Amino acid sequence: MDDNWERVYHPTNAMGPYAFKGNQWVGYDDVAQVRRKSQFVQQKGYGGAMIWALDLDDFANVCGCENYPLLKTINRVLRDYPSPGNMEVFGSLLRLLRHLFSQIPSATGSPTAGITGSSRSKTSRYGNLIDL
Repeated sequence: MDDNWERVYHPTNAMGPYAFKGNQWVGYDDVAQVRRKSQFVQQKGYGGAMIWALDLDDFANVCGCENYPLLKTINRVLRDYPSPGNMEVFGSLLRLLRHLFSQIPSATGSPTAGITGSSRSKTSRYGNLIDL
């Protein structure tokens, strides 16, 4: 949507946002609204949800967040998958753990080798480690 459209959000999120420009308007569900609706489905214990039009999701990443952001949001909520924001935190935690493990001396007294570097499984005295 270009910058000439005015976006309106309901103060209590009782409905999805809408946008207007002149005498034209469109109602839509953004990622936040789809997340709320998916959480509602999950909290009520329903077996699933219906999507009216799959072709209205951003399959080409035009908005710049990811391909299929609405479908992926539904999937993440209903299947308890982490969201991209959580993955950033997870990635930061992994980098910190790699750094900390690299400081621990091995049984021979040298730092644990090979915990950082390539994207393969590694074995240390602490078990299998995967470098993402």
